[in-house]
Amino acid sequence: MRPEPTDVGYLANRFARLMRARMADNLSPTGLTPQQAAVLLSVVHAPGVSTPSAVAGRLGMDRPTMTGLVRRLERDAWLEVTPNPGDSRSHLLAPSPRATAALADIEDAAARVTCALVGVVGAQRVSELAALLAEAGDALEASPEMKGVR
Repeated sequence: MRPEPTDVGYLANRFARLMRARMADNLSPTGLTPQQAAVLLSVVHAPGVSTPSAVAGRLGMDRPTMTGLVRRLERDAWLEVTPNPGDSRSHLLAPSPRATAALADIEDAAARVTCALVGVVGAQRVSELAALLAEAGDALEASPEMKGVR
């Protein structure tokens, strides 16, 4: 059965796909993917200790995906990965000097995508969309009724 054009899941997925594509275009000068940029921004801006597990939780990624991203980011000198002195089973993530130097470019790429959306639908609508997406996401995470829905 094909999803209806008004199906929320279909529309959310389409919007996310289009935003990722625009973000990829804007990030291309840095050589980062949208997922890699999200990991770096989470490490830079999240308070407290950043472990792969904590970043994966914040970004809603599974562990194998996060492991691959961290390995590539470390290999390409975007992240510094050190053993966690408080837990020998985990590692600590920190932005490398390369990441710190590129931080403004990464944040500007995200801002350009948002500004382009504002230019098309207006600031008020983008603000409403952001609030609705946050509320809907929180509801899906917290709702016992949604836990069994696949």
